[in-house]
Amino acid sequence: MRNGFRRSLRSDEIDQSKRTLRTIQAGSQFVKDGKTQEWRVSSGAFSPGSDGCVSVDLEQLLLADLRPIDALFPGLPRALGLVAHKIAELRSRDLSVSHEQVPGNYYHGCITGTFTPATKRALANNFEIIRPFDTETAERLLTFSATVT
Repeated sequence: MRNGFRRSLRSDEIDQSKRTLRTIQAGSQFVKDGKTQEWRVSSGAFSPGSDGCVSVDLEQLLLADLRPIDALFPGLPRALGLVAHKIAELRSRDLSVSHEQVPGNYYHGCITGTFTPATKRALANNFEIIRPFDTETAERLLTFSATVT
């Protein structure tokens, strides 16, 4: 490490047996199902941003630094839960995972590829829960937004 800079992993250095970690936020990423009235992760949680990236943290890097995999949670406003996907599973869906560190977060990664509606729904339905969802906060935010609008 020089001047606080750490080298990013190359694609071929990313361990497919490890996981990506995605923070799920209140709003369009965590919604109440209209039919069942149960809370669920929305496919919108896996819609890429304007840069074409779904932001995640990389388990491999956290473990290499002897940090708990949920060490960065809740690093985002309105964070309600933390989910994981195996990198091998993402790659089997023709998605790529890269290490894209950002200022203040060496562990940041990016999922890129073609996010079809079916792919986003599959990711929203099939994940491992790392930090359980805070449905009480989700309910409070939903009630608050309904009274404001």
